[in-house]
Amino acid sequence: MNSRLFLLIHLVSYVSCTLKEEDISQIMIRNGMDVSIDVSLYPKKKYLNEDGIQYIVQDVGAYAPTKFSLSSSQNAILFTYSNSDIKPYMMVTNVFDSIIISFKDKNESLRFTHNDVTGYSENLFSDNSNWNSEIIKACKPPNFINKCSKGNIHYFDISEDKMRIE
Repeated sequence: MNSRLFLLIHLVSYVSCTLKEEDISQIMIRNGMDVSIDVSLYPKKKYLNEDGIQYIVQDVGAYAPTKFSLSSSQNAILFTYSNSDIKPYMMVTNVFDSIIISFKDKNESLRFTHNDVTGYSENLFSDNSNWNSEIIKACKPPNFINKCSKGNIHYFDISEDKMRIE
């Protein structure tokens, strides 16, 4: 009896501790400026919550504010897809209508939309935009289940040398 119970416990433990892996792709914005920036996201209506000040930041749920600040060298996740094959500009295009970046000490802003960009040399909605990418693999063991994520993190840098504000 004891050996069967011991075997059953080990079997349940083994099954519970098996590795579950998911493919992801994340898009992030990174502040490469020496000053803080304010980011205003305008997601498509289907991604907004009822009050309109938060949006779904993952295709599986989880909300984040549509307006936030980033200090110099900080970054923020804009969206996470459970598909590592999607291009970063397509994620931006699928989720957002526009993105506006303003500067705390200046009366200037950068505006990114599907068809146009104001104040910057690249449009993150464009297929020829410059994204920096990293391949990641991370594991977290929550409650005996080793959950691993692998995929791509794509960064769009906001930097002084690409600004076109007159």
